[in-house]
Amino acid sequence: MSIAPFREIARSSLDQLSKVRQIIFVRVHQMADDSDLLILSIKEDNELPDAVRISFRESLRLADKLVRDIIEEALLL
Repeated sequence: MSIAPFREIARSSLDQLSKVRQIIFVRVHQMADDSDLLILSIKEDNELPDAVRISFRESLRLADKLVRDIIEEALLL
């Protein structure tokens, strides 16, 4: 999963609500466009090779943090 779109959204000049909307849009499209990612997101990833699993989980953690930060900023407004 690419976290680049989430970074771009976080750095953009959009207002917080627009950032949240963009994140939802990007995430839905990532899932719809990448069936392998969808399957991994639904199933256990324990069967992946160690290096792939570690990389996949790190990408998810980074994306989740970016999303949480944007939502927290929106809630502070």
